[in-house]
Amino acid sequence: MLISLTICTLCGFKQRQVTLLEDHEPSVYSVEVSSVDDLSIRIIRSDTACIRIPELNVEVNPGLVADATISNVEAILLDIRDRAEFLRDVCETEEERHNAEEFLKQLALALEGKKPFTLLMEDPRGNSKIICDNPTKVNVRPLHLDT
Repeated sequence: MLISLTICTLCGFKQRQVTLLEDHEPSVYSVEVSSVDDLSIRIIRSDTACIRIPELNVEVNPGLVADATISNVEAILLDIRDRAEFLRDVCETEEERHNAEEFLKQLALALEGKKPFTLLMEDPRGNSKIICDNPTKVNVRPLHLDT
């Protein structure tokens, strides 16, 4: 494990990064979220993992300075909600605004445990994990990378 901290002396920007120095098999981790209790399922996302929620048509890709994070399903949904609300507020057309509002309604149902969904995490370095009290809810399979 390599832990680094970068600080800009001009503006004060800080970037903390934890990098695992070994890779594992590229994997897809998935969990079925079907109740409010499932929102507390722990998500360990490496800096290379992409999160997908097909039922909501959501994809969250890592950026160039992505950090590894430890959170839960609810925190991921809340982060998506914050970004969707920002996008709604900057929509240029009524149709875009309407679509954003409809998405936010579906997301609210998911946050209330009323809309079941699948959280998929694709990690080409295999360093992510989903931790659940009921391990049978979690599925891990190889990620086939196009080469």
